Amino acid sequence: MKIAERRYWKVVGVAYLIPLFFAILDVIGSRMWIAAGGSEPYLAAEGLYMMQFWSFGYLLIGLIGLTYYITRGDLSEALALVLVPILLLRSGVEDIIYFFIKGIPLPEVVMPWSMNTPWPPALVARLMGHEQILGTDLAIGAGVGIILAYFLAKWLWRVKG
Repeated sequence: MKIAERRYWKVVGVAYLIPLFFAILDVIGSRMWIAAGGSEPYLAAEGLYMMQFWSFGYLLIGLIGLTYYITRGDLSEALALVLVPILLLRSGVEDIIYFFIKGIPLPEVVMPWSMNTPWPPALVARLMGHEQILGTDLAIGAGVGIILAYFLAKWLWRVKG
C-alpha cells in the first residue's frame, strides 16, 4: 500500500470515529434533559432540540470536509470525511454506541420515532414486518451502513485515481 493510500485510509478511519463523538454528545444531552426535569421538558422541546443537534452536527461535518479540502486540496478525502460519517450516523451506528455507553442492551432497544425514515434501520424493520425499530433492526442497519460506508470510501479512492 502506497503512502497516499495509507493516508487516505487514515482519513477514512477518522470519519468512522465521528459517530463516537456524536454518541458522547447524545449521552450528555440525555443527562441535560434529566437535569432539566426529565421527559416532560424533553417532549416539549424535542423537535427544536433534535433540529439543533443534527443541524449542528451536519454543519460541523460539512465544515470539517470543507476545511480539509481547502487545506489539503484532496476532494476524495474531503468527501470521505463528509459522506462516510453521515452514512454511519443515518445507519444507526451512533445509536448503538449511545446505547452501549448508557448500558442499554440492544435487545431492549425500541425506536418508534425513527420508523418513518428511509435509512437502513427503518428499512430493515419494515422488511422484518416490525412496526417500530428494534435492537436487531438497528444492529443489522448499522452493519449495512458500516459495509456501505467502506465501499463508498473504496469507490472514492478509485475515483481519486
